[in-house]
Amino acid sequence: MKTAVYALVLFMTLVSGCLDFGEDTETDNPTQQQLDFCEAVMHLNTQMVYRPFGIKIIGSGIDDAAWMCFFTEETQTEAIFDTSYISPDSLLGTASLYSPEDMPEWWNPSEYKLTGGIIELSDGCFINVGMNRTSTGTTVFIFWNEI
Repeated sequence: MKTAVYALVLFMTLVSGCLDFGEDTETDNPTQQQLDFCEAVMHLNTQMVYRPFGIKIIGSGIDDAAWMCFFTEETQTEAIFDTSYISPDSLLGTASLYSPEDMPEWWNPSEYKLTGGIIELSDGCFINVGMNRTSTGTTVFIFWNEI
């Protein structure tokens, strides 16, 4: 009987709010709050000026995920990322980005020759980065996920 009561209490606790996950968002016109979230979890340099092409955030599951693509006039990795979290040397390889089939048009990394890599962050999350540098700036693709 005690086990049934404990199981019922556990179930009611989970149903009443512990499983209150976030929302899923996909937009090519992100709000400042959405950009702030991506900047924080992806460890972007807060001084960098950029133009977002779009974001997709999956917050309704146990493990959150986010995709972001943007253009910046910066061409140096240390000007794009917060180097206290992201080592520029870890993003020198050939990038291969996770791209589910249901991604919007702005997520098109296969159209570029990308350098980058996958980095395990100190909080147990991962980012997968691809960058296409030109003489006018850098197009950056980032996939961030919790594990």
